[in-house]
Amino acid sequence: MENFYLVLELPIGETVDSPEEIAAAIERKQREWNSSNNTQVKARVTQYITSGVIKSAAADKAQWKRVCDEAREIVDTDLGNKLSIVAASLGGALSEKDIEGILGKFKYKKSVTLQYADGLRQRLGIALAKESAAAQSADKEEPPRKPASLADYEPESSVRFSSPAKQLQIIGCTDYYDFLRKYSRKSGTEGADIAFSQQTDPGLCVDTAKAIEAAWSGKKEDTEKSAVDKVCDQIMRFTSGDSAASQENYNRYLTWRAIKDVFAEFWSAVSLVEESRRAIDEKVKASLCSRLTVTLADRGRSFAHAAAEDLLEEYCASKKIALPKKLPDVAVCPFCDNSFVKHMNKMPSLCPSCRRSFMINCPVCGKTVNYAETRECCGFDLDLFSVADKLCKEASGF
Repeated sequence: MENFYLVLELPIGETVDSPEEIAAAIERKQREWNSSNNTQVKARVTQYITSGVIKSAAADKAQWKRVCDEAREIVDTDLGNKLSIVAASLGGALSEKDIEGILGKFKYKKSVTLQYADGLRQRLGIALAKESAAAQSADKEEPPRKPASLADYEPESSVRFSSPAKQLQIIGCTDYYDFLRKYSRKSGTEGADIAFSQQTDPGLCVDTAKAIEAAWSGKKEDTEKSAVDKVCDQIMRFTSGDSAASQENYNRYLTWRAIKDVFAEFWSAVSLVEESRRAIDEKVKASLCSRLTVTLADRGRSFAHAAAEDLLEEYCASKKIALPKKLPDVAVCPFCDNSFVKHMNKMPSLCPSCRRSFMINCPVCGKTVNYAETRECCGFDLDLFSVADKLCKEASGF
């Protein structure tokens, strides 16, 4: 069974042990694993959620700590090997872009930040390669961000994946990657120990699908075998040269479908209200943006949050749903995670709950900034302070 912490795609850089955060992560994964029409409970929902194994592990603090430690060890070993191999081929040093490239294809990338990966580089003793002045200058000259639209995520051909989706439902799988994980184990193929995901090399997906198809070739024809054959056939087209059948287009389809699922669930409720009275408050907007941000998180959290707001505004405009005119006057303490109401829409200098000061000095430029209001200064990720604070608290418990 896979590591629960990594199954929920929780951040490795910190120990998430809050019951509320774990419950939210479980709910998020359940929505992801279920089919769009929710007619059939998927295998992973039964395995990890309805069985209660994750909730049971999370309820035991000692056991959950072991789960977290094991997740960190898995990531450090796997990612560390990749960093070391690439560094060796590049003369013993890695640039930030090199690390980003490695992380972009890492199977647990949703649990790992660039800062954590860079910290692992340092622990491994790998030197940091400096980029050229021309490359740094080019990075700074980024064009203004274009508002995101649902059309940006629409796959080349969504119809192509409709029939395989029905076959996946028949055999209790959510998507091609869930199928490869489940049926490689069931078939006893070489890919049985691989955690297939959207970042898995397409060639590996194709080879595993061929092995599964071969393993099932001698079985009696029935509904399951027919579904397995059809799904394998679609996966084997990842490397066919047909862009509509490519893994990249399928991944776009999964993101596009997940976005549409969020809006479909939202519309099922708001459509019951008379058109002239359709509106959402700040709480509903924040909840929808949070779900969309998780769906788009592979592009980076800051980008995902901005894109989520763009998508929500576009959808509400098309459905004539009124949005709140201003953002909520609510903030969250980065140290104790308690929420509080901002007075006159202004961020205080310390937390009303834990009384920790939000004012910190940027270690790069020396500027004093309010950490609860901004998480970055002159390119430095201030989230490192929160991570360090939590690590110190954990260390004090030993």
